[in-house]
Amino acid sequence: MNTGMIDINEGALSRWTRRSYAVLLLLVGAAILAGGVMLVAYRGSLYYLTAGLVLGSSGILIWRRDRRGVWFYGAVLAGTLAWAIWEVGFEPWGLVVRLAAPLVLGLPLLLRSIRPVGRQATALRGFPGWSVFAGGIVVALLLGVGFHAIGTTQPIDPLLQRGIADAPGQLAQPRVATTRGDWPAYGNDQGGTRFSPLTQITPQNVDQLQVAWEADTGPAEPSMSVSLEVTPINVGDSLYLCNAYNVVISLDAETGRERWRHNMTREIAPSAKPCRGVSYYRVPDCSGILCRTDSRGQSIG
Repeated sequence: MNTGMIDINEGALSRWTRRSYAVLLLLVGAAILAGGVMLVAYRGSLYYLTAGLVLGSSGILIWRRDRRGVWFYGAVLAGTLAWAIWEVGFEPWGLVVRLAAPLVLGLPLLLRSIRPVGRQATALRGFPGWSVFAGGIVVALLLGVGFHAIGTTQPIDPLLQRGIADAPGQLAQPRVATTRGDWPAYGNDQGGTRFSPLTQITPQNVDQLQVAWEADTGPAEPSMSVSLEVTPINVGDSLYLCNAYNVVISLDAETGRERWRHNMTREIAPSAKPCRGVSYYRVPDCSGILCRTDSRGQSIG
């Protein structure tokens, strides 16, 4: 038997199983590689790019019955272990989400690499030297610990850890210090504080509020049953909102009178999916018919 090949005398069923597994490795590797390329373009981690290349190479080699494909996958496992410890140390859940999938995907190779011989001995195949592989795991463990020790001392943020190059900086001043009376975003400001400096409504008089006006955001489609789930925004004396029929509407904030409405996708049928918000941007030094202003000088075009 050629020691460089896997099961050279395999049957038809074993051949089909091996090739199916090789295709699975190749597809997973291609998906990870594609994501890795995008991540590197945003100055992120090199792990996914490298892991995708090695994993895809492992699939190609296993398709060709080349034993080196098993070693390539072993390299993926060792590299993933080092990377995972570097990222999260020995935080249990952080390790589970990084190591579980590679281990499960590699189980067929790991289990196939050990077969019973007699009652007391075992013969290893697939990995020509398990001691070397075990040594690689130990080296990966030490590298991960070392890199984690000299890495960042900041608490781990799963949304930012190694995912992007720079974390957002602190705002120049707290958003709650704003003095304006508009509500130009879903949470009033980009931080979503939902704070307003207005003081006319208080805990003492809130129970005295009454309906000032109502506005029709329809007409509703007869075949659709939808509800209005949008949080309107207020800029100047205009209230802006959207409905489930691809329509953005501007209302007079004082009276509720409709000023205009715009169908964003005339050629596409309404989805009937709730529209939960709109956004606003004021163009600096804007003038002309597309940049009309309201009574407070705010752009409404």
